[in-house]
Amino acid sequence: MEEVTAVQRFYEATGGSCPYCEIVATEIDGEKRVVAENGRFVAISSYAARFPFETWVLPKAHEMAFEDLTDEERAPFAHIMKEVFGRINSVLDDPPLQPIRPFGAVQPEGDAVPRHGVRARDGVLH
Repeated sequence: MEEVTAVQRFYEATGGSCPYCEIVATEIDGEKRVVAENGRFVAISSYAARFPFETWVLPKAHEMAFEDLTDEERAPFAHIMKEVFGRINSVLDDPPLQPIRPFGAVQPEGDAVPRHGVRARDGVLH
């Protein structure tokens, strides 16, 4: 719920901007943290990663919830996830990963954490 509140505050403070849409635009323009990209999604290395190799997959078009993906968006989403996991696999030699998505996210966002890690309430892996 904190994420939704923060997004709402950002929206009101900026006169109607979506922080995730701004992240997507900034990262595509800067190209520094872009891991993969296709016509509908961009995968980026998190600016302030909570754990090593944290990767966000965000839509290029504004979406309100992951569950709102259209049938036309599902295949590109699957392709970019396959590419992201393939890149991580090639660099780390087949690590155990577990994809996660925060509940209550206002954008389709996917990331992965090491399967052996346990996520504490503060977001720190132990």
